[in-house]
Amino acid sequence: MMSYFRNALYAVLALAGTACHDATDEPECDDGYISFSSEIEPRDATTTENIPSFKVSAMTGHDIIMNGVVVTRTGSNTWSYSPHVKWPEGSAVDFYAVSPPEVKMNINTSWHHTINYSSPGTQDLLVSVSMQARPTSSRLKLNFRHALAMIKMRARTSRKDVEIRLRSIAVRNVAGHGDFFFPDVSTLPGKPIGSITECWRTYYNGNYYKLFDAEGYVTLSDTPINAGNTGVEFFIPCILDDVSYEGYIRGSTIEVAYKIVDPETGSTIWPDKDTPNQLHDPTDNSYGMAHLPLNSEVPGKRLESGKSYNYLINVDNAASLPQSRASSTAVNTTLTVTDF
Repeated sequence: MMSYFRNALYAVLALAGTACHDATDEPECDDGYISFSSEIEPRDATTTENIPSFKVSAMTGHDIIMNGVVVTRTGSNTWSYSPHVKWPEGSAVDFYAVSPPEVKMNINTSWHHTINYSSPGTQDLLVSVSMQARPTSSRLKLNFRHALAMIKMRARTSRKDVEIRLRSIAVRNVAGHGDFFFPDVSTLPGKPIGSITECWRTYYNGNYYKLFDAEGYVTLSDTPINAGNTGVEFFIPCILDDVSYEGYIRGSTIEVAYKIVDPETGSTIWPDKDTPNQLHDPTDNSYGMAHLPLNSEVPGKRLESGKSYNYLINVDNAASLPQSRASSTAVNTTLTVTDF
C-alpha cells in the first residue's frame, strides 16, 4: 500500500536589489555581494528552519568563485558567511550546496561535481543545485532535496496465548557507500524525486545497520511499537537484492531477533533444539532470528531518495528459512511508502 505527500524544502539566495535584508553581518545588496536569506515552511523532516548551516560552491564557466563556503544561520531568516563574494560582472553563476556542511563536495572544473559518501545511518543528507543564476531584484531559491531514503520499523503480534519477546531489528546487505553526482540542472520544486535517485552510483550491497536494540527484550502485543531507537534511519538509495537460501542466507534482509515464550512457565518454545543455526541470533543463541526480504512490496525493488519506507513487522510464529512458504505467514511485513 502506498501513499504520498509532497514536501518542498528550500533555502533562498537573496541577490542584489530589494530582496536583501538588513542583517548587520551581511554585505549590502547594492555593493554587488552575494548575500543569503531564507523562506521557512514547517515540516516533519529536516527543513531550512532547522538546518543550522550548509556549504556552497559556485562557478562561472570553469572559474570557481566560491569553494566550499560554509553558510551559517544567524537568525530565523538570516544567514552569514565569510569572506564575502561579489557577483561576477556579466556572467551567470552555477551554485552547488550540501547540508550538513561537514560533507565534502568535490568540485571539478572539467568533470562532474561529486560527493563520495559513507552513510552512518543517523544523518540526513540534503543537496541543492541552481544553474545559470544572475543578480536580479528577485530572490533565487536554492531548493534542497533529500538525497537519502528513510527506513522506519514498527512491530506487533496477534498472538495472545504466548509471549513474543523482541530483542532487535536490523537490515543487512544494503549500500553503505556511494558516489553522488550533482545533476547539471537546477533542483526545482515539483521535480520528480526519482531524478535525485538517478544521481547515485553504488557498488556493493554489504552493509549492516541496527535500527532497534531492546537491550534485553520488549514483549509485543497487538498494538504496534515504534521499533527504531538507535537513531539509524537514513540510507543510500540502491537496488535491494532478492533473498535466497543456498546453505546460507543471501540478499537484502530485515533481521528480527525474538523468542516465543510460554507465559505460564517462562520456558522458551522457540527457538528449540531443531532450529537451524541460520535461524539463531548469532549474538545470543537463546533468541531466534527471522530473515525477511527488505524489497518486499518496494516499487522496483529500489530505495529512492526522499522516500520513507515504513515497515510494520507482524511476528506470530517461529521463523523459517527463506525458501519455505511458511515464513510468509509466521513473520511478515506490511509496507507503506511516503515522501519525507
